[in-house]
Amino acid sequence: VSYLFIHHSAGASCSTKAQCIAEVKGIQNYHMDSNGWSDIGYSFLIGGDGNIYEGRGWNKVGAHTYGFNSVGYGIDFIGTFTSTNPTQAAQNAYKQLA
Repeated sequence: VSYLFIHHSAGASCSTKAQCIAEVKGIQNYHMDSNGWSDIGYSFLIGGDGNIYEGRGWNKVGAHTYGFNSVGYGIDFIGTFTSTNPTQAAQNAYKQLA
């Protein structure tokens, strides 16, 4: 695998483990129920709490970047980051994956 594709969920942010788990479950439900996918599309998700949440992980092809899923991993920052950056804790967690 040659690439990391960085996404943001374009929804609510989270700052506690309980909030982040709820957001991950919501994204997973959307991907499975609305998109008809077998699981959440991302390889990993990163919460504002600084934790990394496993989606499809390292060993399964994701559904995150059409046409490029088989050549990269999809990393999702939980929240909307069009005018602000993820928390420092989330950015530090990303560095553990990259």
